[in-house]
Amino acid sequence: ATKRPPHYYYGDKPWWQAAYDKGKGKLYISSIDYNTDLDAYTFTIAVPVYRNGMVVGILARILDASFFFRVLGNVQVGKTDHAMLASSTGEVIVCPNAPLKSHRLSPAFMSTIFQDKPGWAVTQNGPHYPKMGAITGFSPVLLTFSLGPNTFGGERWYIFTSQDPEETYRPIYILFKWVGFAGGVGALLLAVLGVLVSRRIVRPIQDLQKGAEIIGAGNLNHHIEIKTGDEIEVLASKFNEMTYNLKISQISLEEKVKDRTRELEQSNRELTILYALTSTLNHSVDLEEILSETLAKMLGVMKADAGLIWMPDPKTNVFSIRMAKPFDNGNRQFEGILQIMEYVNDVVLETSELWSSEDLLSDERIDPFNYKEAEFKSLVAVPLLSKYKVSGVLHLLYRNRTGLSSKDEKLLVSLGSQIGVAIEHSLLFAKNLFKELEEPPSSG
Repeated sequence: ATKRPPHYYYGDKPWWQAAYDKGKGKLYISSIDYNTDLDAYTFTIAVPVYRNGMVVGILARILDASFFFRVLGNVQVGKTDHAMLASSTGEVIVCPNAPLKSHRLSPAFMSTIFQDKPGWAVTQNGPHYPKMGAITGFSPVLLTFSLGPNTFGGERWYIFTSQDPEETYRPIYILFKWVGFAGGVGALLLAVLGVLVSRRIVRPIQDLQKGAEIIGAGNLNHHIEIKTGDEIEVLASKFNEMTYNLKISQISLEEKVKDRTRELEQSNRELTILYALTSTLNHSVDLEEILSETLAKMLGVMKADAGLIWMPDPKTNVFSIRMAKPFDNGNRQFEGILQIMEYVNDVVLETSELWSSEDLLSDERIDPFNYKEAEFKSLVAVPLLSKYKVSGVLHLLYRNRTGLSSKDEKLLVSLGSQIGVAIEHSLLFAKNLFKELEEPPSSG
């Protein structure tokens, strides 16, 4: 005990028996009753104490009922409003304006506020404002419903609040006064509105005229804002719709011009590449010079980072690198990409078609090689064709992922054919020259 108790045996007390509940244990809250030992109204909260699932004691707390005065005193709307707590017998347990359990509620008032759900009602038989039509708010104390019939003295509690009707309806009376005042002011405003209405018709027409001038000057982004709810607003909406359609047509025309411009740029680019390569191929018949100049031109026009030309050895017919820029084929770092290019050479020789990969790291065709180098990410292999025969393979390498359009692929195939023909002519020229050097001069 927190202080010396008046008794040492409580087994016969209702709160102990209810909380013990024949050894099963149960929460118990008593009703508010006068405590002769403490000379005050109190209520008791008792809870069982368990050990190993068995009730071994009861913990009880005896509280002064004045606690409710402090709680209900904070529940207030306005100056005259106050909250009260009543039991289902009609006894007012707590009232901030009267002693505990000093008055009761009338049966008619009880039937109005003792409901299972919270609500509001207009009552004329309340404890403080009878016959005055007071607005009363009420709510059941749900805890008194859920703990069973042995708690709260077998009663249910309800909380309700009541306010002086004069204070409740005072805002309405003030509103009526303001309505009367507003009526007088409204009559004055009607005269002013008569002048403004005439302007309301003229101004939208002026806005419409101004908007039409702006749109006519070429500003198709202008939007006419007129909200009159009449034919003028409909007309403005039609103007905006017309402007929108003109803008869409203008955008469509611009896109067509851009597409045509891109086509012309692509055509010019193809012509530039073809001219540059043709000049290079016609400049010399030396194979090494053709390969070097051709590879340099292709790297420039295709914006590749490195390039190689593979050609078969005249004696063994085994493909090997004949020209590389800028690429060190002796560097062990590039062994992975060299294996890929050898595989691609076989594919190109078999199909005589262009081979390209935008992302070597994710290309399923080269999964068996387990390519993980980060130096080059894209590869294009162009067959160098002459009379439908592959005389070499041109490889273009990119450090960044690079995809080719269908036009780029067609252009590369065409360039590959020209390079292949130039290589064949160079080889024939070298072969004929070699024969002339071996033949003895004819006798005079």
